Amino acid sequence: MKSYIGFRWAGLWSALLLCGALLSCGSSQNEYDKEPLPVAPSPVGLDENDITLVFAGDTNFIWGVEDLQKTRGMIYPLEEVMQMLESADLTSVNVETAITTRGTPINEKNYVFNSNPLLAAVLADVGVDMMILGNNHSMDMGDEGILDTLQFARRNGIFAPGAGRNLQEASAPAIVEIKGLKIGFFSGNEIGPDSNFASSNRSGTASISVLQSSVRNWCGRLDMCIVNLHWGMEYSPHPMQSQRSTAEALIKSGADAIIGHHPHIPQGVEIIQGKPVFYSVGNFLFGSVNFKQNHNLIVRLVIDKEKKQVKRSEVYAVHGIYRENGHRLRLLSGADAHAVWEEIFVQSRALGSRSNIAFSPDMKSMVVFPQPVERKETPSEP
Repeated sequence: MKSYIGFRWAGLWSALLLCGALLSCGSSQNEYDKEPLPVAPSPVGLDENDITLVFAGDTNFIWGVEDLQKTRGMIYPLEEVMQMLESADLTSVNVETAITTRGTPINEKNYVFNSNPLLAAVLADVGVDMMILGNNHSMDMGDEGILDTLQFARRNGIFAPGAGRNLQEASAPAIVEIKGLKIGFFSGNEIGPDSNFASSNRSGTASISVLQSSVRNWCGRLDMCIVNLHWGMEYSPHPMQSQRSTAEALIKSGADAIIGHHPHIPQGVEIIQGKPVFYSVGNFLFGSVNFKQNHNLIVRLVIDKEKKQVKRSEVYAVHGIYRENGHRLRLLSGADAHAVWEEIFVQSRALGSRSNIAFSPDMKSMVVFPQPVERKETPSEP
């Protein structure tokens, strides 16, 4: 467990994207598309006082993940991404499962996610500091299940916002002091039946509408606020207009960044008042092999400690087509990464953030800046 007080990290469109980023080549019917994509400053680097926060998507320890852990070892599925998880000042994943050996499954659900605590304990071993519980599977094993999940988090020294024994606990932020900054981490959910949601005398998750009040109440007393939201439509590549409106309201209420999940595939990023909104980062370590699943995203926020704001967001593509290559995760590069950037770039452009996006020189990461990136004209060939 990290210490926090005073603590320290394929097709035509793809070809056009890479070519535009590196060479500003080709022509287009649209002058907007002909503008060359910038390459992020090299090396991107971290300043001594920068704070790094890593966020990954839906995670559980069932089905294919469970089989892999039992046959190859507890850490094996995450071994190749451990360095990124451990190097951040704080690492957060959306834990979309109950973690318990007891409880009663919720009958009205098609899928009940419940992970063995012995398997889930790998989270602490690989550097995960925060379990996001505001989602539609935290309550899959009822009251006993969520109480055991919260106890699991406490026992392993992991923060767990988004669910609780009552509404007050579920909507409260996890407040972490990192390098002198007090950062509040909020978690809200809009998916699932009424039994998923906490009330004054019932355990459950925090609804997004309740979370908005919590953000308004807390953010004036904190240095920064990061909001995780479980929302949207499964397997949709685009956020709904209602989500964009909610994101804008949360930013106005004090949120400095929003990280979304639930669709099981990535969606684009929007910049609202200089603040990044990642509508969906997709899955992370997820036991199913649904044919709609594709590769996913890990987001690393780089925080300027002095200015108390996100300096940039670094986005990494992570393996997610489990049906083809199993559940051992790895960061993507080459053609695999380019195909992901193709999709995310097009989705982000539709959200108006094209001018904020650049790429690392090796194209292994997409970099999102709070303000539009200065673009330099590339001399044309004679």
